[in-house]
Amino acid sequence: MWRNHRDAKIAVLSDTFPKDFASHQTQPTIETAASLHVVASLQTANKPQEFADVRPELNTIFKEPLEFKGGHITMPIGPGLGLEIDTDRMKAFAL
Repeated sequence: MWRNHRDAKIAVLSDTFPKDFASHQTQPTIETAASLHVVASLQTANKPQEFADVRPELNTIFKEPLEFKGGHITMPIGPGLGLEIDTDRMKAFAL
């Protein structure tokens, strides 16, 4: 999540000195949700966001998974990042 702290600093500069903000991420699931929240809050985030990949097997760890449809992702709206982890499902991924 440290990346989003950096993005927040860049976002302030983007708003202060009107420049386009283009975010990208390479970590699916939680990082995707965090990145969506950052870009949704900025008027200067008007460039398409890079998206690494849909990882359905990782998406199963959430009680309400991220929804991917027609090239778009629905932003989660619950508390925090909007994702609630299903701890029983997550244990299945433990090594």
